[in-house]
Amino acid sequence: TGATFKEQANIPVVITFGKGNLVDVAKELREHYPDSKIYFAADNDHENELKGKGNGGVEDATKAAEAINGHVLIPQFKQGDTGKDWNDIFVDKGLAEFRNQLKIQLEKINGV
Repeated sequence: TGATFKEQANIPVVITFGKGNLVDVAKELREHYPDSKIYFAADNDHENELKGKGNGGVEDATKAAEAINGHVLIPQFKQGDTGKDWNDIFVDKGLAEFRNQLKIQLEKINGV
């Protein structure tokens, strides 16, 4: 997902592996970049959510975003889709869908 964002959206990217340090990394980034918009490219565990197991990817990204006044970008899937992250959108649905979903969410966040 990080590589996809870097290559396709041409934006700086920081990657964390696992949720254990996500809030700490977010706080560190905010300290170094107090005026920057910081976006979290969440995993969308939509299949777990349908099974009543929650959506940990969205929940974890939201928790980190709230800790630093950041923003969450959530890849959108239809029922039956097997993907869960932004790279899956790019690989399974193509560049146009990746960019369209990103554009829609950024416009909503930024009020464009």
